Amino acid sequence: MLSILDFLHMNKLLPFSLDYVITIMLAASIILLIYIFHTIWKFKKMLDSWSDIFERNSIRAGMNICMSKKSKEEAVIAISETIEEIGEPLRNYILARGKNFKEFLNVPVTINHSNDKIVFDVLIDSDHVIKESNKHDDKNYSDISHNLINALKEYGTIIIKIIDGSITEDLVLSFSKQIYSYISLTKNKHILAIIIGENATENANKLAIKLEKKGIVYFVVIEKPTIGIPQ
Repeated sequence: MLSILDFLHMNKLLPFSLDYVITIMLAASIILLIYIFHTIWKFKKMLDSWSDIFERNSIRAGMNICMSKKSKEEAVIAISETIEEIGEPLRNYILARGKNFKEFLNVPVTINHSNDKIVFDVLIDSDHVIKESNKHDDKNYSDISHNLINALKEYGTIIIKIIDGSITEDLVLSFSKQIYSYISLTKNKHILAIIIGENATENANKLAIKLEKKGIVYFVVIEKPTIGIPQ
């Protein structure tokens, strides 16, 4: 509208300058765009937060359902039933290995030149997948192992710690430092960290969520009390 008035030279008939009006409208448009952008950003952040909560709770519930006891072997099997992105390749791999997957259990990782080691209860990553079968020319196994390697490279690394007692803030912090050492060594930055214990303090849960913003994609605290067998 203002452009038409200016084109027809009718702006001279107006009691005010069109330049002044255009400046005000431009400033108002910029303010409106900033407000809209800020609103969209806040909405996206809220959706991401909801998505993270859903994913974390889904993993927690799935692991709890699939594990009848707090064992490392059951934790690996529970991962294959809970994490959709690697579930089928991991299940096929477990079957192909005859349910013998010790390569993922009690895994030592050298963290510096002095040969200091961290031993993870469960470490599932592409580097520890056994690529070759004991049987010669087992093409089916080769395909299965490579499918799992590719799935893990796409999804990331799963690291699990299992304890008998309570999950405390100090325990979560100590576990996170071990994970950061692993990240620094391997450059694998997409980490699902899981710690399983009898119960967890409120501060431990809060710290786990906070650590997700510092390099760990998901840090899931799972409370799985030992159920005593009635005498």
